[in-house]
Amino acid sequence: MRMRKKKFTLVEILFVTSILAILLAILLPSMRRAKEYAYDIVCKNNLRQIGVAYKNYKADYKNQHPASDRWLDDLRPLYPYLNTVDVFVCPKSHTELKSSNDLLGGADYYISGKMTDNDKNNGHGNSPYHFDLSNPGVNTMLTLSYKRDAVCLYDKYYRSHFGKFNVLYLEPYQGTENGVNVRKMAFQLDKEYGISKFWFLEVASNGEYWLIDSISEFPN
Repeated sequence: MRMRKKKFTLVEILFVTSILAILLAILLPSMRRAKEYAYDIVCKNNLRQIGVAYKNYKADYKNQHPASDRWLDDLRPLYPYLNTVDVFVCPKSHTELKSSNDLLGGADYYISGKMTDNDKNNGHGNSPYHFDLSNPGVNTMLTLSYKRDAVCLYDKYYRSHFGKFNVLYLEPYQGTENGVNVRKMAFQLDKEYGISKFWFLEVASNGEYWLIDSISEFPN
């Protein structure tokens, strides 16, 4: 006598399907969040490597910053200290770099020799504007930023890492602590979603030469 195969009823199938849908609804956000955490970690690691390369460059060139005669330039001078183009690309960007030749116009992280004011900009990016919250006359030693395609929007930014953006602080000591203008210079990362304006954070340093942090707001 042949055994009849038991078939699932429509109710049972719908029940199992609903359970799977609930599990996916629970797991997918966690998986997406884990992926975002991974992006954030890689992003900060890129900054750390750029910071190390920057320090090594200064050690080799008598404490001089990488040269730039424009308000925005690439980080090719730091490439020999890294020997990889991957570190110049934010993990949330769709940029593809094949060699150091692609860094000019292709990288997500850029260096600026001088800051410019939109109101005074003559279209060539060479109207210096030395911005300092406490003393506008103080020259900026170095500013890091990036550009999107061939256009640089001076004061726009986007929060792409959990509603925040990662920041590399360079040369934190420019003044004294205990309330007297200890500044950190900073730049925003993500090319894909916008562009950072240049700014100083009037906050006390913890003594590190460069720091990694995540912030959600520009200071007023």
